[in-house]
Amino acid sequence: MIVWDLCSGLGGWSEAFLDWEHRYGENTVYRFDNSDLVKDVPRTFVEDVTQWLDWVDDYPAPDLILASPPCVEFSQGYSAPRPKAQRAGIEFFPDLTIAKAVRDIIMHVKPRWWAVENVKGSIEDLSPLYGRPRQIIGPYVLWGNFPLLPNLNITRGWKTKKDAWSTDPLRSRKRALVPIEISCAMLDAWFEQTDLTRWL
Repeated sequence: MIVWDLCSGLGGWSEAFLDWEHRYGENTVYRFDNSDLVKDVPRTFVEDVTQWLDWVDDYPAPDLILASPPCVEFSQGYSAPRPKAQRAGIEFFPDLTIAKAVRDIIMHVKPRWWAVENVKGSIEDLSPLYGRPRQIIGPYVLWGNFPLLPNLNITRGWKTKKDAWSTDPLRSRKRALVPIEISCAMLDAWFEQTDLTRWL
């Protein structure tokens, strides 16, 4: 199995798959992020998803794509762009460039499975790109083509908020880290669902 993790940040989405790779050597993880801040995260390749035509065919085609486009454009947090614009009486249109590039990559490489994660505030903006959300687990909204995951009791950022100081250059990536429980659930689903037609 080959897994691509787009907008990978600190690698939370693909962490369980990387652990499996280390233990058994049965899958290969490729993490893609445009920031040198995370270039030392294992298996990370510094690539810009918005320039995907320049690099997408240089890597082995994935069986599974995981993606977490930056959520700042969709966040309902007090300091996020949308709430700030609303308080100022300004109409806000989120930048969908990265989200569209993720969709285009998925359409181009046609993986067996794909899953895009974001915040609840993104549903209105991302559903036209990805369709109806496949599953919502606590504050995590998942679009895609994958078997339903168990209903996990998870609160966004509960492990990372205490470490995400405003002066930390990795703050946004720490707060956006997909929990290992969700990554593990996706890995388990991969091995349990050998026949795609069973859950479509």
